[in-house]
Amino acid sequence: MANLSGTLGKINIPAATDTPVYTVATGNMSTVSINLVNTSSTVTAKIRIGITTSGSLAAADYIEYDTSLTPNGVLERTGIVLGASDIVYVRSDVANVTARVYGFEEAAL
Repeated sequence: MANLSGTLGKINIPAATDTPVYTVATGNMSTVSINLVNTSSTVTAKIRIGITTSGSLAAADYIEYDTSLTPNGVLERTGIVLGASDIVYVRSDVANVTARVYGFEEAAL
């Protein structure tokens, strides 16, 4: 597979649903930044970010958990190294939150 760079995944997060936004291809690794934006001008969101290789998240998979994201606020996590088949999940308790994963993916050494 060719190396990928730039935006690797993006989504408007549905309310109250763990939603996959990016999966590392088998045999690859990735270094990413994860950006969440609350596009509401009035409602604070509680957001979660989790990373796992399975279809469900365990408590140890979260890197953010019910973190408050103020109206028009931004949360960015950078320098996250992911292994083959890792899945980045995002969640918001309300609508109007977007997620973007960007960085690069390449063959694992």
